[in-house]
Amino acid sequence: MPSTAKRLATRFVNPQDVGRRLFDWMVSDGRGIGGLTALVLRFPGYLADPQTAARTVWEATGHNSAPNGAVMRTSVLGVWNCLSQKQVARNAEQGCLVTHADPRCVASCVAVSLAIRTAVMGQADVEAAVDEAGARAAEYDSEARSVVESSSRDLALMKLDEGLNAGEANRIGYTYKTVGAGFWAFRTASSFIQGISDVITQGGDTDTNAAVAGAMMGARLGLSGIPARLVEGLADRTLLEQKIQALLAAVEPQLLTDR
Repeated sequence: MPSTAKRLATRFVNPQDVGRRLFDWMVSDGRGIGGLTALVLRFPGYLADPQTAARTVWEATGHNSAPNGAVMRTSVLGVWNCLSQKQVARNAEQGCLVTHADPRCVASCVAVSLAIRTAVMGQADVEAAVDEAGARAAEYDSEARSVVESSSRDLALMKLDEGLNAGEANRIGYTYKTVGAGFWAFRTASSFIQGISDVITQGGDTDTNAAVAGAMMGARLGLSGIPARLVEGLADRTLLEQKIQALLAAVEPQLLTDR
């Protein structure tokens, strides 16, 4: 298997490589694994062709399943190969399709990854970044643009806890709920803590919603905008920093060359 540095240097998502790593994670740990992801990873022939397995499982559900398991892991793809909007979108798409075939899931991953890309590239105009992400995501699912655009409204109107109250359809874990929360924080939050707290307070799939919101705010605010106590208290901090350095080692030469 190629080293981490070599895999990162290719700048392209390899579905079989990602699929193998997800499968190994499920077998060795799998904490918090979603129902759809588990079905896909256990599908016969998954390791040989993850995307076909994911599509087959999605079709068997009647094309109705669009959970947030893919968008919660997509943020790093906004950093990798960040000079190319086209490649960021392509990597987000391919990374999503190894488990989630629904166009809403793909659009979610593309929107979030592109917004993060513009933030880490230093684009100060948040609304322009939002418009760009929404327009590109709409190429995968037309509803995505309205989800992104409506994220400027009152967070409570998104009903992130929809499905926990009597008489409501179950939307807990729905990908567009998470995308809405993420873009709300990206556009509106005055601080990292305030954004995370407000998203969590709304209830629903709080850990995933806050994870996406945190990734998007982190890209916009930078490390200096995240309270030091949150960074210093990270579990497995040393391992995470090693992975970050490997990613930066692949990204930085590209940025320096461009300059």
